[in-house]
Amino acid sequence: MKDEDLPGEVCAFVRAHIPSIGHMEALVLTVEEPLHLWTVESVAGRLFMPKSAAGFLLHDLSASGLVEYAAPGVWRFAQYHTMLTSVARRAVRLYRQRLVPMTTMIRVVADARQVHRAH
Repeated sequence: MKDEDLPGEVCAFVRAHIPSIGHMEALVLTVEEPLHLWTVESVAGRLFMPKSAAGFLLHDLSASGLVEYAAPGVWRFAQYHTMLTSVARRAVRLYRQRLVPMTTMIRVVADARQVHRAH
């Protein structure tokens, strides 16, 4: 994959905030339905994953400032962090429009993190 395939700000965003395809898929849900209140159960159901995995994704995205607690056990897209929100929305649009380059980049970044952790 060439650097010019995707905008630099989106690449930087993925490196900083999206460690897996699951994280991106959970972000897609929250960005595309920003007023929806997401529970672990609803994310798990939509992404066909165990509740424990969905909970992990929501907590991770919350730690990155991409989702926020709306109430105990309920999250929503953190749409009021303007710079981060703008790049997150752009990343989601590119993920929908250019799935192969986006998933390739996410996997390359994830692989690099694993190699780094192993050393």
